Amino acid sequence: DRSRQEFVGGHSWQLAVMGWTAVMAFNLPLDPLKVLLYGLLHDAGNEWYHGDTPAFQKNGHGSAEVPCRQQKAERERLSRERLRRGLGKDLSFLMNVIDAFDAQEDDESMFIYALDKVLADINIAQDSGRTNIVLGADLPTVDLYKRQRVRRHPRVLEWYEELFSRLIKHEEKLFPVRQKKLKEAVS
Repeated sequence: DRSRQEFVGGHSWQLAVMGWTAVMAFNLPLDPLKVLLYGLLHDAGNEWYHGDTPAFQKNGHGSAEVPCRQQKAERERLSRERLRRGLGKDLSFLMNVIDAFDAQEDDESMFIYALDKVLADINIAQDSGRTNIVLGADLPTVDLYKRQRVRRHPRVLEWYEELFSRLIKHEEKLFPVRQKKLKEAVS
């Protein structure tokens, strides 16, 4: 009903189930348990205490821009430190999963990282582009940000290409800010 933003737990559950389902349905050569764990905990070290840093924020001109990555990195570092202290030695196995995801050294972590970027676009498209409208995001800006991150996993990149072709077909509805800018530039 649009009364609240997506929350970390719901997002993580959706990503974990989507990743696990993809591995099983497409018989991907990935460890399904690792995919589930990475999906569930991918934002744990970064966002549980300091919240999400969105991919885009509205600038002073009504358009979307990528927020300062240094601020994001510092927020995530502080959150991980707090989580590490809170988990202590008894729950270090949780922090091990979080650290392994953050290291991005196995196919499963790269798969979940890339899928996370695509999932956001799927959710936004299903919500008629509301987030893009609110933030003033246009398709070229979103693609520039997303494509380099989605490249971490070739199968997810294939899915992103398919999604991108559909986004182009519905660009006017899902990214109306660009259409407005084009009209203003012509007039």
